[in-house]
Order: sequence, then C-alpha cells, then structure tokens
Amino acid sequence: MNDKPTNSLGVLAALRRIAPTERLSTREALHLAERQAEAFRDLTSTTGARVSLDALRKLPHMRILRSRSLLWSGLSYWSGKDWVVCLDATEPTRRQRLTAFHEYKHIIDHGRAHIIYGADAAAADRAELVADYFAGCVLIPRRPLRQAWRSGMRDVNALARMFEASTRAVEVRLVQLGLVADFNPSRPVRMICVDIEDLIEPSCLRRSRQEAAA
Repeated sequence: MNDKPTNSLGVLAALRRIAPTERLSTREALHLAERQAEAFRDLTSTTGARVSLDALRKLPHMRILRSRSLLWSGLSYWSGKDWVVCLDATEPTRRQRLTAFHEYKHIIDHGRAHIIYGADAAAADRAELVADYFAGCVLIPRRPLRQAWRSGMRDVNALARMFEASTRAVEVRLVQLGLVADFNPSRPVRMICVDIEDLIEPSCLRRSRQEAAA
C-alpha cells in the first residue's frame, strides 16, 4: 500500500492529511515538516534540484503577490476565495522563494497550529522554526544535497547556484544534515544537526501515515 498522498486529494488537503491530530514535540514537528516537503515535491512532480515558484502558483486557489511596502518578508492569508502569499518585492528572488514556502507551511498548518505547536508562549517561535525548516527541505532537499556533497561538490557558492538558493540557506541545510559544523558562529544555525533519518518516527505520525494509506 502506498503511504504517500495522491493527487486526487489536492495538494494542500493531502499535506494536511499527513499531520496527526495531537501535540508534537519540536523534533516531531520537524519530522512532519520534512515528510510534507517531500510529499509536496512528489505531488507537484518537482524533479531535480531547483524548485520554481510556479510549483506554488499553479496550485488551485493559490495566489502569489508582491509588494514594495511590506513591513515583513512575507505574509499569508485567506481572501475568502484564495490563499494569498504576499512577498516583499524589494528582497532578492532567492529570498522570496524561501519566504513563499515558509508561508505555505503556515497555510498547511492553518486551523491546527495550536494542536501541533501548543498554545504556550513559545508556540509561535516553534511554528516559525518549523516553517523555516519546511522551506529549506522543499528548496534544498536532503537527497540531492547529500549526493552533490558526497560527489565532491564542496563549494557553497556552486551549491547555491545549483539550488538557486542563498549561500546562507545552503550553509544552514549542510549543518542541519550534519555534513558540516556551523559556518558562522556569530550567526548560529537555529537547529543544529537535525538528522531526520536518525529519528524514530513518532507513534502519532506513524498512525497518521497508516491511516492515510488505508
């Protein structure tokens, strides 16, 4: 039985269906985010290293707007008809892509963020951390990055060109995957060496995956 969601569900509905209906620890939420990122790439038939914003733009009821007057890098909201992601037009394109997928994770979590992250004072910070991680997993996926690194591509600038990402985003992913130590101790990576392959799948996620496959 295939444990991945099918296109008949719709991408957003399928990604939401992966999530359990109970509180997750931060590590469990990161595990979930990577599963959702991988499923997003599968459902949108995204192959290769680069992910275009068209992968989001082409989804039903999804609009991407740009503004030069935003106070933040991006925001997302339901317009009553569509999900809208608004990006800061003054920021580099690579930054806008990262922000767009960060906001898309908030859209996935909409209506259940209080369940996944809790309602304590640190819940919003956890949600932001996980949205960052999701965006990184979509734009700089684990397998292609590891393959490139192990094949001898150790130039961060070359890797950034390969994934059309910023050098800092690549550095963060290399640290998260445990391939290197932190590049810049003055700007430490928020989550060091989160190697999802080394985690035991939480029972609540395993049940959710089994139910989705049923």
